[in-house]
Amino acid sequence: MASEFSAGQDVERWHGYTVFFSAILLFQLLNLAVTKIGNPKSVRSDIDPWRWRNLFISWIHAAIVGTWDILCLVLYPEFMNDLIAYNNYFIYLMIPFSTAYFVYDSIDMIVNKKILNNWELSLHHIAVISMFWYNFHARICIGYNVLALMAEINSFFLHTRKLLQMCQVGFDTRLYKGYLISI
Repeated sequence: MASEFSAGQDVERWHGYTVFFSAILLFQLLNLAVTKIGNPKSVRSDIDPWRWRNLFISWIHAAIVGTWDILCLVLYPEFMNDLIAYNNYFIYLMIPFSTAYFVYDSIDMIVNKKILNNWELSLHHIAVISMFWYNFHARICIGYNVLALMAEINSFFLHTRKLLQMCQVGFDTRLYKGYLISI
């Protein structure tokens, strides 16, 4: 049975922690940049600036991880044959990167006193952080986490829709419907 888990041992744990701490810093720097830039002028005045910033950074995470996830499936479809033990740096590092985002977002909600108002999101973050952290630390079940992160593809489109609504983009516009704008 021990040989089943040997694939994950080729990936060094310290790389995961390096990505984890670097990504927390990255998301905090993004937060500072978006705060400094402020909300777009088209955003409704009744929208909490924190809400815009939080959703925008979540959208960035969803864009990165959604793309990364699709690339995992295209470049390494063999991981689907062993969702527990298959591992390589490309798929492995996505898990600490996403774990870092959820840790960053939880800290951001605590600092901005939004943790209790968004209790269901807080519980979601606790569950995801617990599972993802354990799996990237143990270097097992990375394939399951890759599949779980397929939800970020959907999140990208949901967040895009919400950001467009906040910017008062009409439902009947080509941008909202997802058509390419001709140049």
